[in-house]
Amino acid sequence: MTGKNARQVERLTKVRKKSSNREQLRRDFYAAIDAEQFDLREAVHAFRLMLGMNQHEFAAYAEISPRILMAFEQGRGNPTMATVAKLLKGSGLILRPVRRRK
Repeated sequence: MTGKNARQVERLTKVRKKSSNREQLRRDFYAAIDAEQFDLREAVHAFRLMLGMNQHEFAAYAEISPRILMAFEQGRGNPTMATVAKLLKGSGLILRPVRRRK
């Protein structure tokens, strides 16, 4: 995670602790997505924080094993596209092939 992304996740974590700031957290999450500040792993982690869920809760929500989520968030997992689709469930995000920019 780059320094800028780490700061963004840290900020999202702090805002998560204040439920009154949930809407601001949502705006920050989607602004970071639009600015392409997150890779997939960081986006899933930030989405989980935005929902205020721990890893076990989010794994149940996504209908995957907590072990798979933990490995993915730690950068050790190699999920299938079906698993990634489950991780993005409810986020308003989709996974699709996109031509690389030059």
